[in-house]
Amino acid sequence: MKNYDGVNDSWGTTTIKVLFQVWQYKGSMIYTVGGNCKGLEALPHDGTNILENVETAKFNGMNIIPFNNDWFARLNLTTENGDTLEYDAKSEAEFENMIVGIQIINFEEENKETKIELKRCPLCGSTATVAEVKDYDGSMVWEVSCDACQNAIDWSFETEAEAIKAWNNLRHEPHA
Repeated sequence: MKNYDGVNDSWGTTTIKVLFQVWQYKGSMIYTVGGNCKGLEALPHDGTNILENVETAKFNGMNIIPFNNDWFARLNLTTENGDTLEYDAKSEAEFENMIVGIQIINFEEENKETKIELKRCPLCGSTATVAEVKDYDGSMVWEVSCDACQNAIDWSFETEAEAIKAWNNLRHEPHA
């Protein structure tokens, strides 16, 4: 990266690269994480967290197939000569041991002029949080909920902006 501000909080998209290696077989996956997170907070915490991003990731020299009755993840890795290895990691720990590097390779700050401000809860007046969560079918969606009373929108959205707009369109009464 040419320039990275790891000091100040800002909303944006962090691009993460995870490097895998088994013997001379290597590969990498690149995926993005959105929100107000940078540095260590943006990096994956465990193997399951990495697998949650497989569907949207871009792969170089490899492929990952998550979860099966017999294995935690199947990795297809390649050598510099193009030879391939199919390896079944039997556990999350074995999968994690194949990781030889994790790096933030880009951060794109969200344009502050186009960022929609999230209004306070229409019921209690407390702050609200917008978050990307896993939906019942395994897809990632955006939801908004109150930090205090847990008031939430009863549906999920494909984008953060859609979720914020729906929350902001709820009836908001002034609170003392």
